[in-house]
Amino acid sequence: MEKEKKKTLTHILKDEIPEIISFMEENKLREMEIEEDGKKVRIRRNYFHHEKKKEETKGENKLSVVPVNSQLVGIFRLDSTDESIVPIKEGDEVIEGQTLCFIESMGLLHHVKSPARGFVVEILASDGDVVEYGQPIINIQI
Repeated sequence: MEKEKKKTLTHILKDEIPEIISFMEENKLREMEIEEDGKKVRIRRNYFHHEKKKEETKGENKLSVVPVNSQLVGIFRLDSTDESIVPIKEGDEVIEGQTLCFIESMGLLHHVKSPARGFVVEILASDGDVVEYGQPIINIQI
């Protein structure tokens, strides 16, 4: 008599990975944790892969989307204590040179400015996220 192997959480997830990824993209989730029988699995979306995929489809949509990348390793901040700078949100129109957000590094807030005039299509990082050098943080449609 052949023993029936019990499927582990990892085996179950392997079969469901495409569905989980679709669910995360549709709901704009960057990270997801699944727990079963006391075992946890954490899944994180890769920002750079996500951006590369967008660039590939950019030509099909005839949209000109400019990614704004972090120039520092630090903490992403949408707001500052400076009341003259209004935090941006998706759909906002921005002008070239306008402060979009900040990167907090070594106790200082560094301004991230818009490279062009356009509309904020997507904010890829959440307030308080740790960002890496070169990581796309905002997409602007021009």
